[in-house]
Amino acid sequence: MTKTFDKESNFSYEMLEKDFSTCREQFLNESGLIPEGKELFVHLVDEHKKFTPYLSPEIGVGQQRMLFEKDYLIAIYDLVSSEIAEFSKKHYKKDIEICRLVANSILYCSFLHEFVHFIRNHHECLKSLEFEDNIATKLVELDADTIAACMLWDFIRNTSISREMKVMALVMGVRGQFEIIHRYFQKEQLESAYGLPPISRSYIALSNAASAPYFDDFKLPIEVLIKLLEIEIELFNSSVAADVVEAECMSDTHLWHENRHLINKFAHSSFQKPTFFYKSMSKKRKMIGSLHNMINQMKL
Repeated sequence: MTKTFDKESNFSYEMLEKDFSTCREQFLNESGLIPEGKELFVHLVDEHKKFTPYLSPEIGVGQQRMLFEKDYLIAIYDLVSSEIAEFSKKHYKKDIEICRLVANSILYCSFLHEFVHFIRNHHECLKSLEFEDNIATKLVELDADTIAACMLWDFIRNTSISREMKVMALVMGVRGQFEIIHRYFQKEQLESAYGLPPISRSYIALSNAASAPYFDDFKLPIEVLIKLLEIEIELFNSSVAADVVEAECMSDTHLWHENRHLINKFAHSSFQKPTFFYKSMSKKRKMIGSLHNMINQMKL
C-alpha cells in the first residue's frame, strides 16, 4: 500500500475496513430498504476469486450473499492514499482532508451497485427479459449503475459537509469506482462481456443521477460536469479518450431509459418500515424515508 501525504496521513486501510462495516450496518439494518421476506448477507473476504464486489446465487429462499474481496478495498485505499491525496494537497486548503471522504464514496457506490441488484431483483429479471443475453445484462447493469449513483447522492446530500464537498464526493465516488475497474481491466487485458466499458458507465451514471427529477436540483448537472472535467484533467487524463465513444454512451443511455419499465415490475415493492430515523446513531446519517419510491418508479 502506498504511503500517504502529510495532511492525509491520519487515513489508514484499517479505517476503510471499519467504514465497510459501517456501510453494511447502515443499509442492511438501518435503512429499512431490505424487502420483506428477503435477506442479504454481506461479507468481506480474502479469497481472490473475483476483483469487484458481487452477489452470489440464492443460498436459500429469498437469501443472497454480497461478497467484497479485500483486494478491492486495498485498490480503493491505494488510489486515495496516492493520487487522491496529491490532488487534495494541491487543491484543498491545509486543514481539509478528503482521502477518507473519497474512499467512502467509492466504497458506498460499489456497495450500492450490488445492493441495487438485490432490491431490484435483477436475478429474476435476467431470467425473463426477452433480449439477447449481453443486452439484458447491459440493461440491468445500467439500472444498477444509475440507481446506485442516485442513492449515493441522496445519502451524501443529507450530510453536514459543504455543497462543494458533496458534489466532489458524488463525482469521485462514481468516477473513482469505475477508474479502479478500468485500471484492473487494463492490467488483466479484459474487456466488458456486454460491451459497456467502465469509463462509459461512469459517465452514464453521473449524467442520469445529476439530471434525475427526483432531486429537483437544477444546479447539480452543471456542478457535476465542472467537477468531472476538473477530475479528468487533474487525475484521470490518461484513461478517458481511448475508452469512451460518445455515440455508444448515448445509445446505451437510451437503452436504459426506453426499457427500465421492464425492470420495474420485477423490483421488490414491499419494504419493511424504515427504521433509519429511529436509531440515535443514524441521526447524523439520515436518508430520505421515501427512497424506495425512487427505486421503484425512477422517473428519469
